[in-house]
Amino acid sequence: MAFFVFLIFNFKNNICTPCVITNYLTKIPSMQIKLKYILLPKTAAICKHIRAYFIFLFFLFGNLSFAQENTITVGLQFKPIIPIKFFFKEGADISSSAYNFQVEQQFGTSWGMVIRKGFSKRFSLETGISYINRSYSINIIDSSIQKVNDRFHLIAYEIPINGLIYIRLSDKIYMNAALGISLDIFPSDIYTENDDYKHYSLRKSWLLPGVSANLGYEYRTPKSGFFYLGASYHRPFYDMYNSVIEYDKLSLPAETIHTTLAGNYLTIDFRYFFHADPLKKKVKKDKNSDVKKQQTK
Repeated sequence: MAFFVFLIFNFKNNICTPCVITNYLTKIPSMQIKLKYILLPKTAAICKHIRAYFIFLFFLFGNLSFAQENTITVGLQFKPIIPIKFFFKEGADISSSAYNFQVEQQFGTSWGMVIRKGFSKRFSLETGISYINRSYSINIIDSSIQKVNDRFHLIAYEIPINGLIYIRLSDKIYMNAALGISLDIFPSDIYTENDDYKHYSLRKSWLLPGVSANLGYEYRTPKSGFFYLGASYHRPFYDMYNSVIEYDKLSLPAETIHTTLAGNYLTIDFRYFFHADPLKKKVKKDKNSDVKKQQTK
């Protein structure tokens, strides 16, 4: 709890970590151009969303500490990431007189831990942390029919907080729908190269807020836990990376393209929740009754 109070105080006084890092980097001459056109326009808006996220967590966990007659369930999850290009545009497809550049999302993986707090038979709150491995391909074709095929991976960590609503379909089968916000953490920039090209992706911030939603079904056993199957959609509020690809062949003029990576994805969710018994009620002692007992003695 003290951690969230500290973060809210810092954000309230505009001592936001992305802002501090950005202000420091502006003093480095080699970083001024990148910061001016990439990071600075988005930093203020990003910090506002991060501040709201931590304020939400503060009130959430404050309420959880006083909840009674609830169940806390811990689970594990594995989520294959489905290329979102089948449904929405993600990546880039840029052509010129001599080249065609394609950056496309590929299959990835996500796994982590889930913590669920039940308030009633129909409503729960869910949080946790997940490791996200997004995969992208780079395809370059030039006028001499030379091809470049390569891949790179974007690693991130996701901390969601979702509200769940349950619908009981049978004695042991439930359907649930969830919607909430998440905080995405990007630990590093990305650089890849070979003899023909160079690729650099610069993260816009190491922290980005986003929205998450899922729909699924779970089978609840009396003593062996819950088995869950569903699907999720995740969308950051801002593009997560700015990418630059430079292609240089001796027989052709060099070409450079600029694009962004949004980070949207769909997943198939496999979860298992360990069995947990409902929390016991806290019985408040009646001081007056204790006094009366002592008097009778």
